[in-house]
Order: sequence, then structure tokens, then C-alpha cells
Amino acid sequence: MQIEDIPAGLRLCRLSGWNQIKDDWLAFLDSPDGGGRLAERESVPIGTTTFLRYGGCFSWLSMMLVHPRARHAGVGRQLMDAALDALAGETCICLDATPLGVALYQRFGFSGEYELVRGTIMAPSGQVEFVPDNVRPMRACDLATVFARDRQVFGADRSMLLAPSISARLIWRGQSIEARHSWDIVLDDPAICTGSSVRLWPKMFP
Repeated sequence: MQIEDIPAGLRLCRLSGWNQIKDDWLAFLDSPDGGGRLAERESVPIGTTTFLRYGGCFSWLSMMLVHPRARHAGVGRQLMDAALDALAGETCICLDATPLGVALYQRFGFSGEYELVRGTIMAPSGQVEFVPDNVRPMRACDLATVFARDRQVFGADRSMLLAPSISARLIWRGQSIEARHSWDIVLDDPAICTGSSVRLWPKMFP
């Protein structure tokens, strides 16, 4: 799969109700440690998968998508075969499994580790009336602490992956984070929680 195939991947995302954006795909396809595979039928894209190696820690599979009209025909299995072949020799491979993909992944020997929960919240428009004392705008000097906490939770260093996304939000159209209030950081040691304003950014990556 190439960068020019991303629009096809985005179409498959929308057909599956996923909210990934172009930058999410670039994290896999524009990295020397990543890659992807594209399934086609009569030159029409019908499936994708991507992968990313995190040094010697583990590798991550993602973007396992099959067009709804092409499901239950072995496309997912072929994509998994291709991705695992590309990662041959890796000692550990991880992924997030949606309920639709669990059976496929189990056939390849994957087992559950944590449960994935997705949620939505309806927030009123305008400024938030109450902000806790331990919440403030994120600053560039916070990144080292945030990345260290992320390594502890995620299990690998992904600062090179996160830094461009976060830095772009710290300075938006030449304005500082304090002016835009697009990212906040919760300081309540040992926990650190970051978030982005959906008013400015369609999603927080990754």
C-alpha cells in the first residue's frame, strides 16, 4: 500500500464507521518502520491493513478494513497473511480488535489482553464554565513528561510518532496554546491526561 492509496483507505474507514484521518494513515505508510497492504478486486480497493514496528518492543497491526460487500470471502485472512509475512521475525505483534474482527484474529493465534471501550459525549458549545485547578494548557516543556508517561503505559517509545501531531496543536496559525486552548494537560501525579478540543481538531491522534 502506498501513500496515494490513502483516499481508498479513508473510504473504507467511513464505510465501517471509523473516524481515522489522513495523518493516521501517514503514521504507518510514511514511516521507515511501517507499511501496509491493499487488497483489490478488478482494480477496485476492497481491503487494507497497516503495520508499524516499535523497535525491539513489539509491532502493531492496524487499519484492518474490508469493504462490507467483500466480507466473508477470505479477504481479511489474505490481508492478515500478508501483514504477518511482512513482520516475519518480529517477536511480538499487537492490535486493537473490534468485535467484528475478533474471530479472525483468534484464528491467527491472537488472544485478548485488554478490553477496548469507545464512547461519545455531547458537550455544549462555547467555553467550559468550570475548569479544575489541576488542569491547564499544555506547554512545550511538558512534552518530555508526557512522552515518559506514554512509554510507561503504552510499552514502547512513540515520541517520534506523537511529537508532530502534538506540536502542530501547540502552535496553531502562529498562536500559542494559551491563546487557542486546544490542548489541556491534567497534572495529578502520577496520572497525566491529555485531550484536544473537538471544536478545533476532529480527533486526537493516535
